Amino acid sequence: MKYDPSIIEIPVPRYFKEDDRIYPDFDFKEKLEREKGGKKKKKPKKKKKKKKKDDDDEEKKPPPMSLPEKNGLITQLAKDVAIDYNTPVTEIVQDPFTLDIDIVQAIRIIQKNDRGRQGRHRISLILQQLQQTI
Repeated sequence: MKYDPSIIEIPVPRYFKEDDRIYPDFDFKEKLEREKGGKKKKKPKKKKKKKKKDDDDEEKKPPPMSLPEKNGLITQLAKDVAIDYNTPVTEIVQDPFTLDIDIVQAIRIIQKNDRGRQGRHRISLILQQLQQTI
């Protein structure tokens, strides 16, 4: 079907209509500079200034703490917070084979897993049949 473009009527969306178009009124204070066509010129690179090291301006960092000083600081902080790092902590471990769910939830989980197993088996049978026909 070939139609003349003047026959086909395509509705124009509202946001494209120019009924209430407000034209902006701009006053540029500076003249707009545009580059003319052609190759773009590379801007010259600025040379980096080397920083002068003045011992008076910069504060010197204190030397790192030794290991005994760090251990002493940690034990002092632990005493302040009242944490005892010397006594062993007992860890409560749950048996992974015990479940805290009721029988209805357990049946639903088993049914869901079985449906997935049946679906995978069904797809493997279909793929085997396709391979045999090819």
